[in-house]
This record gives sequence, C-alpha cells and structure tokens, in this order.
Amino acid sequence: MTIRHGPNCIEQERELSDIDSNFLEKILPNDGVLQIAKLNNGRLRNIPVSGFKEMASELATLDRDQTDVYHACATFNNKNSREAQNAKLLKALFLDLDCGEDKAESKQGYATKSDALRALKAFHKSVALPSPMIVDSGGGIHAYWPFKVAVPAADWKNAAKGLKALCKSCGLLADPVVTADAARILRPVGSHNRKYDYPRRVVLLRDAECEDFTRIRAIIDNAATRFGTVSVRMNGPVKDVEQPVSLAEQVNPNSYSLGGVEEALRRINPECPYSEWMPVGMTIADAFGENGRDLFLRWSRGDLWETH
Repeated sequence: MTIRHGPNCIEQERELSDIDSNFLEKILPNDGVLQIAKLNNGRLRNIPVSGFKEMASELATLDRDQTDVYHACATFNNKNSREAQNAKLLKALFLDLDCGEDKAESKQGYATKSDALRALKAFHKSVALPSPMIVDSGGGIHAYWPFKVAVPAADWKNAAKGLKALCKSCGLLADPVVTADAARILRPVGSHNRKYDYPRRVVLLRDAECEDFTRIRAIIDNAATRFGTVSVRMNGPVKDVEQPVSLAEQVNPNSYSLGGVEEALRRINPECPYSEWMPVGMTIADAFGENGRDLFLRWSRGDLWETH
C-alpha cells in the first residue's frame, strides 16, 4: 500500500505496509544513478538501483528483513561510488535535528521531538522559507524543502551552505555535517529505525509543495543579508575579507579528492590546538560527509603524520 499525501496535511502515526514511493519521487531526482544503503552489524553497504519502483521494493524487502535502510539524497554520475564528488543532481534541501536528553545537554540537538518541531517552525518563519516536509525519523526530525526540478550538485551545494550558515546564525541545532553533504543518506518514510530496543517507524508528519529552486535560493540569499551570515552568497565564488590561511584551508583549499586531502594531511601535525583541530574535521565532513570519517580519524591518531 502506498500512502498519497496532499500538501499541508498532517499524517498521524500509522503502520505502513511498504516504503512510501511518493515520498522518494518527491525528494529525489529521476536522472542519474539512484542509490540505497543498508546497515548490518555496523557495516554500511551501498546498493545502486535502476528506478523508484525497484528502490521502494528493495528498501521494503530489506526493512522486512530487520535491516536498517537508507536512501541517498542525490543521484550519481555512475555506480562506482556514493562520494559527494560523484553526485550528479539533488532535488531537495534537508536538515537533520537530533533529539534526546543527551543531545540537548551537549547542545547538539533537542530534548524532545516537540522541542525540535517548535525550533524548526520558528527558524523557517524567521528566515521566510516555506514550511518544509517533516519526517519523524524515529530518533529525531528530518526537514525537506523539495524542488520542482532537480539541480546540479554544485548549485545545490551553494544553497545548502547558505542554509547551514543560517542555521548557525539563528541558533537552530541542526546537525551541521548533514546539511551540505551531497552524499548524505537518510531514512525513508515507511522504514524502521532499529537503533532502539523496539524498532520505531519512520513517519511523514507533514507534506509540502515543491518549490522553484531559484526562489529558495533567493530566500536564503536575502536572509543571509538580514542575519549577517558569512560566506553564503549564491552566485559565483565566495569572496570574504581576506584572512590568514587557516589549518582547515590548508586541508582542502581547492576541493581536492579524498586522496588529495590525505596527501595534504600528511604534512599537518594533528597535535595542534583544539581551535585548529576541530575546523579540519568540519572541513573534511563538509566536503566528504561519512566518506571522510576514517580519514579524519587516522589523521587525528597520528597515523598519517607518523609516515611523514
């Protein structure tokens, strides 16, 4: 059974017998290689699929087999990787708001989903963004602003960086690693979040209309001016006030490949002040998402510096 959602409707939590394919078609491009991922025993495996029908079917089958499943948020140029540099098109901006007492205590999220929803509403109203699609991921809240037409990954990245900067300026506790990660995977509506003793179903709480990307981009650009955020211009390269080259800028000044960044890290001592160490991690996360995690950990341990 596929549930059809009209704009602005509120979905009550319910048992769904399959993955909501309408949701996938609304937020994902129909051009390029679609990918899903499954998590078993701590190992993540990427699986390319040929279309939305196969995607929904494969996700549903894996979910029924007690597997944590995810959809990639982009389509890719080929099946070889799910790295950001291989991303082709995206059809939505998205945010991930983590929830739980531990998240609230560490200022990395909200104590409850109700708190997260209130903060999200205050944010999009203050920025003047339209109301987003809202998904209860089982452990937190996902928000999507879907586009009428998919856009190239480079154009999406500029807008996503602007949205990320606005979240920081407005104090919205969205996961900063997720917002501008073209390689991101998220939980599909209708699946189950199995991180808990009892699996929690992923539910669409609110649908939304697709918007023109140019309108969303203009709203973010205008809000950046009003809120005084830095480095969120949408057109052309960012030109900030010239600053001394930071440690993070040494890592990836020209959008190198993961291998190129590893070579740069071999020349940087990880035993640096926290104020320099953290931006390196954020830079790698922003550029490569989950694919950069192992590289950052190896550099932090001194594995790369020891071979210098």
